[in-house]
Amino acid sequence: MSAKLLVEELQHTAEIHRDMTSGAQMQRYMKNIAPFIGLQTPLRRSLLKTALKQTPLTTHTEVLKAINLLWKLDEREFKYWGYDIAQTFHKGFSAKDLSGDIEKWLTTESWWDTVDGLGTAVVSPLCLDYEPVRETIEIWLTSDNPWLIRAALQHQRGHGARTDIDRMLRHYEMHAADKRFFVAKALGWGLRDASRWAPQRVSAFLETHPEISAVARREALRGLQRSISSS
Repeated sequence: MSAKLLVEELQHTAEIHRDMTSGAQMQRYMKNIAPFIGLQTPLRRSLLKTALKQTPLTTHTEVLKAINLLWKLDEREFKYWGYDIAQTFHKGFSAKDLSGDIEKWLTTESWWDTVDGLGTAVVSPLCLDYEPVRETIEIWLTSDNPWLIRAALQHQRGHGARTDIDRMLRHYEMHAADKRFFVAKALGWGLRDASRWAPQRVSAFLETHPEISAVARREALRGLQRSISSS
């Protein structure tokens, strides 16, 4: 019951803070993927924090139910609230959730905003404990869905020196020739980040994979240049 009450509270809050001008601007920026309420990130998160204090989610089942309810609503910020909730309660998620609800969210009304938001909020933290989720990540990598591939390529996002660079580069090799923009961009960002702690590996990857898209190569080179200038 708390999930339904929380979502109703957020819907009420959304109407109070609706900003038509900001919403129209956000919708244009996001290529009209969905309508927007017009909530900026700090306010959105603050409103959720208040709502969760008033209507706490006390079980993982309620967390999943709340996010699923939010994912069905039209305005994009409801999905942002969904992944904000996932981030708040990320320690309660499991490998089963990754191949279940999380995959469903990643592939429903997908765009880079929700895919990357879920990646940061719950996919990447869950994948710090890699073994239980290895099979799902591998399945995503061999799917034809660019959003699952993007999520899989970024599944170690934010792990820093704890990144399994061997596994990462093996995954990137699978999609080095992929020219789809959002896949190539994710691959490039990963190489750019890895250049901070493994510049030699990134440089070698670029040399041995001439087929890599210009988009990905450009991002990787930016990281390498930054690494050189800071050394």
